[in-house]
Formats: sequence, structure tokens, C-alpha cells
Amino acid sequence: MKNFIHFFKRELNGFINDRFSLFLCTLAPLLIGLFMWGVFNQSFVRNMPIGIVDLDKSPLSRELAQNLDAIPALSVSRNYESLEQAKADISSVKIYAVVVFPKGLEMHSKKGVITEIPIYYNAQLILIAKAIEASFKQLILTSNVKAKLAKNLIHTYNLNAAIAKSSPILSQITPLYNINNSYLQFLLTGILPCSLIMLMITCVINALARDEQDVGFIKGKKSQMPEVGARVYILTKVFAYVAIFSLWWAVMMMFFASLGFECRGSYATLYCGMFLTLLAYGGVGVFAYAVLRDHTRALSAAAIYCAPSFAFAGLTFPVNSMGAFASFWHSILPISHYLKLYVQVANYGLDFASVARTMCEILPFVLFLAFGIIVYRKREHID
Repeated sequence: MKNFIHFFKRELNGFINDRFSLFLCTLAPLLIGLFMWGVFNQSFVRNMPIGIVDLDKSPLSRELAQNLDAIPALSVSRNYESLEQAKADISSVKIYAVVVFPKGLEMHSKKGVITEIPIYYNAQLILIAKAIEASFKQLILTSNVKAKLAKNLIHTYNLNAAIAKSSPILSQITPLYNINNSYLQFLLTGILPCSLIMLMITCVINALARDEQDVGFIKGKKSQMPEVGARVYILTKVFAYVAIFSLWWAVMMMFFASLGFECRGSYATLYCGMFLTLLAYGGVGVFAYAVLRDHTRALSAAAIYCAPSFAFAGLTFPVNSMGAFASFWHSILPISHYLKLYVQVANYGLDFASVARTMCEILPFVLFLAFGIIVYRKREHID
């Protein structure tokens, strides 16, 4: 027991004197959270600059341009005489899209002739492209209804009948779980947990590497603490960082609550999932360092494993539409299963029994901790 207390104090001293680990456990989560909030705090895509090529120069084309500018997501910032003039600005991202009103637009509209209005945008910018496409569809739908309404009003002399004839089917779209369609809620609830687990695995590897020179991780050296076995040595480090990042998880949940992100289920159930997730990533860090026995290579392996977590988590792209490799990578990431659990608990309000299966999907990854300890005991002969 005396040796264990001595070891624990020594580990605490090592942590305090290790500025990198101290930064990862204190300032890094705070800075990442504030940075992400600063980037996405607007919650919506607004005032994206677009260009107009008006070849018709009619009252209808000017009205359509004004209606485009009135859409919150768009801002008509430039007018061009030809499409060639707009190409350079699209390439340099001075504008995100260009809309071309063809010659004879108003005349064809009055005659009932179908006229195409071309719009060009950079589809590589997926979020922006979707916002532009949705805004343009909204404009065309509204304009078509207005054109039909004027004609139908002449024939029916009844406004309600004209409206019904112009738009016989009305959509009622009700968003669930994210009522305002906020990108802030959608992105923060995925990015911040992914950041926490990356910090966790980095801290564990760094804590193991910190003792290379004086604890016996170099082959042939004997441990200075023979009474502290590999199991106690590693578990002390891992659980210390699990405790630290559990506190940051609690801060993250309070931050989400302050932003109005509702949690319909139990925070205790959510924490059970996060506890297992942190333990799993701690185990992956131990296993990587035990096998590779090199600080840099272990961190590189951890980076390859963890870096694409958000991309493969299934939040930005549905899992059932992923390819075989993406689906496989999604399945071997504990954070993917935690985020699935988060959606089930926070959004759907499911209880512990209902999410037990999802929680069990995280459990196999905790075995990496046991495997890491076994490798240490066989290769480094700590105990």
C-alpha cells in the first residue's frame, strides 16, 4: 500500500510537471469548445454571396433577383453582363453561385412556355451547395405559384379558389429533435465528443511514454517500483484520465444545456456510455503503446485510428449509405456507438434498458485495456 501511494504521488508529480499533458487536460478541451462554438454559433448559413447574369432585363427578372436577395441564406452581391465574367469569381470563391436569367424570360412566362433558369454552383462545398439549391427551389416554387395565381384569379374571380387551383397540394414539414434546423446543435454534439476521445488517447500514450527513462520500459532496465505491477501501474494512469475527461464531459453537457440542446433521457445513462467509451480509448492507447513501444509511432497509429471519427460517425452521412470500408471503420470506432447512444437518449428519450444493446457494442473495445496489460507483463516484465 505504501508503494502504491508513493507511485500515485509520483504519477501526480509527473503529470503536473508535464506541461503538454497538463495543457491537454485543462486548456485544450476549453479552447476546442470555444473555437467550435465561435465557428458555428450563427447556427444557420446566411448571406452567401451570389452573382446574377440578367440577359432579359425585364421587370420579372428584376423581381426574381430581389426575391433571391430577400432569402436569408443568400445575398446578391454582384451583377454580370455574361457568364464568362462570373467564372473567375466562382473559381476564386468571391461568389458561391451564379444565376442566369435567359433572354425572353418574361415573354415566355406570360405565354406559358416552359423556361429554364440555369444556376451554377460549386458542388464540392456540400453544405453551401445544399443551402443554395434549397433556396433556389424555394424561389422557383413561389414564383410558379404567383404566376398561376394571377391567371387563375382572372378565371375564377375567387382568391381562395385561385390559391387552391394554383397550389392544390401543400406540404407540412415538421422538423423533429432539432426544431430550428441548427447546424450548431448538429455539429457540436458530434465534434466535441470526438475531440475528447482524441485528447484522452493522446494523454494515455503520453503518460506511458513519460516514464520511459526511469521506470523500466526500455528493454533490460528494471523497474524502480517492483511492488507495483503492470495492472496497477496502467489502470492508475487510465482511470486518472478517465476521471479528468469525465469532468470535461459533464462540462460539455452543461454547455449543451446552456445552448438549449434538450436531453430527453437520463444523463446517468449517457455517462455510462461515455465512461465505457473513455475506457475503451484509454485501452486502445495502452495497447498501441505496448505493441509499438515508441511514443511517436503510437501517437501516429492513434491519429490514424481516431482522426476520421467524426466523418465515419454516421452523423454527417447515413451509415446505411456508406461503402463497405466506411461501414467497417464506423463499426470499429467506439465513439460511433457512443454518438448513436447519445441520439437515442438525448433525442428519443430512451431509458437504460432500451439502449443496453448499444452500450454493449462499446464493451468489446474495453478488452484492448486487458490486452495492453498482458503485453506489458510479457514484454516489459514490470511485475
